[in-house]
Parts: sequence; C-alpha cells; structure tokens
Amino acid sequence: MNPAYEQHFDQLKGRLSVCLKADGEPIWIFLKATAITRHYRRQLPLPGVSLTPVDYFKGHLPVFEAECQYYNLRYEAECHRPSDSHKTWADFWLEEAGRMQRQIDAEPVLYDYYRRGAADRDAEYFGGDPALGEQNAVFWGAFMALTRYQQDLETIFTHFLNT
Repeated sequence: MNPAYEQHFDQLKGRLSVCLKADGEPIWIFLKATAITRHYRRQLPLPGVSLTPVDYFKGHLPVFEAECQYYNLRYEAECHRPSDSHKTWADFWLEEAGRMQRQIDAEPVLYDYYRRGAADRDAEYFGGDPALGEQNAVFWGAFMALTRYQQDLETIFTHFLNT
C-alpha cells in the first residue's frame, strides 16, 4: 500500500481501536465505528498522492470501503437482532450468513476474480472507466467485509449453540 494511504489507514485503525474499547451498548459502538470509517473513506482519494487507477481502485479504495461496510453490517445486525426466542434468533443469524452468497450471486465473475486473486483483467475491471472502477472497488470491498463478517457470524453462532 502507498505510504500515505497506509498512514491514513493506520489513523483509521487507531480511532477504531479507541472506539471499540469504549464502554457502552454494541449498537452505539458500531454506529460510531461506522461514522469513523465513513469519515476516512470520504477523504479518498488522498490529495497529492498519485496512483494508477488500478492501484487505487483495486488495492487502496477497497480496503477503506471494506471497513465501512463491515462496521455498517455489524451496526445493522445489532439494530435488527431479535431478542425473543432462540429459534427467531437462530433464524436471524442464518439469514445474515446468507449475505455473502447473495453478494456472490450478484457479481459471480468479479467474485471469482477476487477469490482467485487474479490480475489478468485488472485494466478492464479497475483501470478504464473511473465509474466502473469505483463500482468494482465497492464490490471488492463488499467481498472483503462479508468474508470478515461471516467469520464473526460463525463465532457468534457457535457461542449461541453452546449456551
């Protein structure tokens, strides 16, 4: 990652670290984390830093986008998490776990490209039209965020089954 972007990302992670260690209800912590990530994401592209479109849209923007989407997913899950029966709660988390498959179904070719770590079509996906590059960066970030979110769901669901 470009040093300026790495520094920007480190600042983001530092702010998130403080936020996530704070006392309070998870819903408010995740809301604040979402706001922090969006603040750093809105500052992109960083002024005075020259990157190729492929470097920016494939290698830099998705990292910040993934943070935004991940904390938004956690916030939305806290907002809508049922608190009544175990069956309702389990159904909710299983529905949440299906988000990744729905994203894959929406963009199967790009997901396959992401999953393989391919680079042969970078110019087509990220280097031509800036609007397409940004759209694909958002999808790329979604794959990253959903992968992380799905790991969280597995942990939460395992905990749920053991209680």
